[in-house]
Amino acid sequence: DRLLMYMLAYSDNLACDRIFQLVGGTDVADSIIHKQGFSGIHIKYTEQEMGEEFNRMYQNTSTPVEMTALLKSFFERKIVNDSSTKHILNLMINDSTSHIRMIGHLPPEIKVAHKTGTGASNDTLVSACNDVGIIYLPNGNHLAVAVFVMNSKENFADTENLIAIVTREIFDYYNNIK
Repeated sequence: DRLLMYMLAYSDNLACDRIFQLVGGTDVADSIIHKQGFSGIHIKYTEQEMGEEFNRMYQNTSTPVEMTALLKSFFERKIVNDSSTKHILNLMINDSTSHIRMIGHLPPEIKVAHKTGTGASNDTLVSACNDVGIIYLPNGNHLAVAVFVMNSKENFADTENLIAIVTREIFDYYNNIK
């Protein structure tokens, strides 16, 4: 539970890699996700392995569509039981990672259970800047959202802000559907 908390709420890569070890490695994690029906998600390398060779991170992949399908299944309690789902959502709501990305331009009263993902960056390239989550709409509905930005030539702050802008557009669209 502590590893899960550090991985989800603090984006701790060491905790993530330890969880990979506990489940039997990335091959096992990849197999589990595929058996759940998410064949468009590929887990090839640990966080440490990606840090050892820059291009490895491009082989751990998903599409926003596949990730929102995973979030939806998770939220509908099709992945883990109700108690575990509620616990994980709570960790994702009470996280300490970027509140600029998905949450950045949403009204402050809107609850979001989210998980950021960040690749390597330097002065000229942000390789990956992502945020995925469940937005709790004021009308009682929920919205699974995944915004992935890859190989951005904007600075890191502007790349994060882009995710906030896209998320706000999605929120406004679905919040105004009657």
